[in-house]
Amino acid sequence: MGLSKRGGALLVKLGITRLSELVVDADKDWQEKGIHNIGAVAASMVRGDLAFSDGTGIVRHSPGPIATILMSRGEVALPMWVEGYLPVAFPLAAINITDTAARIRGILRYDVSWTCERRFRWREQGAALWTETAWANGLSFDDIFHEDLIGLTPGTVYEFQCQARHDYGTGPWSASETFETLV
Repeated sequence: MGLSKRGGALLVKLGITRLSELVVDADKDWQEKGIHNIGAVAASMVRGDLAFSDGTGIVRHSPGPIATILMSRGEVALPMWVEGYLPVAFPLAAINITDTAARIRGILRYDVSWTCERRFRWREQGAALWTETAWANGLSFDDIFHEDLIGLTPGTVYEFQCQARHDYGTGPWSASETFETLV
């Protein structure tokens, strides 16, 4: 059994059917890895619960309502349940990066086959305010979309997110993807 702090994966031997059945070996140095609460979380688990690492410990995550999808928000936040009929966009790696420009990209998923619109927001990494692009339409499941950014600062790390919507609602902002302009 191993624990991945970055991805939150808990690998369990075959035959273990409940987190409460785990026996944590003291020689695995869990405390040195910053994980101190496995026993407490295991004792509180019920059928259908999921366990994730938040980077400092294990967190119990209850099942979502029917017709929801568990969506990753990257390494910095726990996953969240979103309504299954809402469109969800995921960022892809930026391409065509120069000292002052880049093409940011995303892909549309979970759109229930309706025509969707999409948009991006971007900023210098860690800045307080986002710059949002206008909504663009005509997307359906698995479509890859992009936006060209110009006037960027050389040698700067930027982050961006994407979002999709259709007539029945707007999906959540995606996890962030980063890129660095050339010097």
